[in-house]
Amino acid sequence: MATVLAWRAFSGTRKDGTKVYGIIPQFDGSTFADTNCGAASEAMRVSSQQKGVRPSKGNPWFPTGRSIRLETGDEKGGLMPSQTTAASSREYGVSAASPRISTWTSVISRSWAGYAVDLCISYGPIAAAGKSGSPGFVGSHRVVIVGIRNWGTGLQLLVADPLYDGRRAGIPMGPQWIASSVMKRAAGNLLIDGRSTLTASRGEGMAYYVPSLTRVAPSSTGWRFSVSAQTFWAYRVVDGKIQSRVAKTTGGFSGSCTEPDVYPWAGRGDYTLVKVTSGAYSGIYIARKFAKEV
Repeated sequence: MATVLAWRAFSGTRKDGTKVYGIIPQFDGSTFADTNCGAASEAMRVSSQQKGVRPSKGNPWFPTGRSIRLETGDEKGGLMPSQTTAASSREYGVSAASPRISTWTSVISRSWAGYAVDLCISYGPIAAAGKSGSPGFVGSHRVVIVGIRNWGTGLQLLVADPLYDGRRAGIPMGPQWIASSVMKRAAGNLLIDGRSTLTASRGEGMAYYVPSLTRVAPSSTGWRFSVSAQTFWAYRVVDGKIQSRVAKTTGGFSGSCTEPDVYPWAGRGDYTLVKVTSGAYSGIYIARKFAKEV
């Protein structure tokens, strides 16, 4: 299965009135916007859990960081998942899974099953990976994972970060694909009670999160390739960049592959390739023209 996506068609309004799709921004002009990542992530998870359907009670819809914050009654700063889940339950009458510390493997499993995962993290690894929504910030944060895919460069997660509002140049606008290894490190580096990291406290491969209670059932679609009898180029890709290619001759072969992605080759431009994931040629990259979604 190449890609699985949770329900993610929520949107919100930035401080300057700009509509942002795929996230609910924390910088919405409200008093506690600087510390409203938890409230905004709660709003996104609730919206995903409802699959966009407005509950029988509560305003506004979609929820906002401001509305969840007001319902908590907390005017001191950051919010705990227990506070925000209780707030959305009171305002909208929706149920919530209990916040839990569990394995990173369980986060991945839920993502593959089509659930949104509301995740507490340390922002340092995100910043180090060049995916920061607030340059210079490396503290505790909260985001919602709304997708997962096997990609040419490895397993990736689609991250709806309430900081990804495009408010100035260099800041992403909308959810971003980030390597699962980066998100795992971010989850493990979360400070617990401001003293020790989750990894130091509970061991390697743990995460603090709230899953949604509903999911988008994954489809059975994926990508496959078919190369007829011919000479073709086999590309070698390292760290997302093409290093070389060699001509190979085949009597024909086919199998599974990743979704197409664009890979740069220094001095030669960008190439759209797929990575072969089955058979004798598993691991090589070939031209996108040989692949199709099935």
